[in-house]
Amino acid sequence: MPAISVSSVLKKSPCPRVCDDQQWAGTIAARYFVGRGFRRFAYCGYEFHHGSKERQEGFLAELERAGFDCDAFEFGGSTLQEVSCNSRGEQQRVARWLKRLPPHCAVFSFCDEVALAVIQGCGACGRSIPEDIAVLGVDDDPFLQSALSLKLSSISLGTPQTGYKAAAALVRWIKNGKKPPPETRFRSARVMVRETTDHHHVDDELLTKSLELLRVNIRRPLSFSEIARRAGCSRRTLERRFRDKLGSTLGEVAQRNRLEHVQQWLGESDASLKTIADECGFSSSQHLCSVFRERMEITPVMWRKSQRASDL
Repeated sequence: MPAISVSSVLKKSPCPRVCDDQQWAGTIAARYFVGRGFRRFAYCGYEFHHGSKERQEGFLAELERAGFDCDAFEFGGSTLQEVSCNSRGEQQRVARWLKRLPPHCAVFSFCDEVALAVIQGCGACGRSIPEDIAVLGVDDDPFLQSALSLKLSSISLGTPQTGYKAAAALVRWIKNGKKPPPETRFRSARVMVRETTDHHHVDDELLTKSLELLRVNIRRPLSFSEIARRAGCSRRTLERRFRDKLGSTLGEVAQRNRLEHVQQWLGESDASLKTIADECGFSSSQHLCSVFRERMEITPVMWRKSQRASDL
């Protein structure tokens, strides 16, 4: 009987697998945190889950490329028993770990359930969110969101769309007898920013003003010299502050902001690439495509398709 797996729990699937790219989730989590000025990082996941290991690998690899280290914590359990992150012993253990983390630490959690355990652990050990510990989950679980007093930042994987793709592959297999490849992965993840990470860790008034100017002038970007003038310093001084405090140039931060808006337009509208380029501060649709592909490792058209069940 033809069967396709959509699970990433096991390292090797006994049947063809269609799933989200787990390492990519870790990569964009690291890029997001670094872009917000964090310099201390940690990962929290499951010791038995292959997908957790892959998200951790993507997170660590991207941080290493940026010149940063990362602490880690793993909940016990196995694929054959209940996950233990809700047990009293594990809650106490994660609270002790969180208490030892340095201040202003960004914690990437394997999933929203683990992020909830991290939030509870922070409450137990007296760490404030997001000022002291920033928490980012994965899955963008609406049920969990409704149960939290502090809204959780989470990575939306586009999992429903991946499910449609898995179903389409299964139908083709049944109709044509052509078995899918052992594994097919999709990159459609994006960060949904909410209260648990919505904080730039920059103790610098010039940077605060500059980041706000970048945010409100996406469609018609200000020149970097104009941003510096409005912030009250020279461009050279501002560029140095960005490198020292954020580890990125002013241009790199501006580009990240524009790409976040591009993803929102692609995922939520039918606007043409030309319109999106104009609305997000790119000189042309060709310029947008070039930057998007270089940064996201996928074309805007393919990324949009990955967000739309109707296009699958």
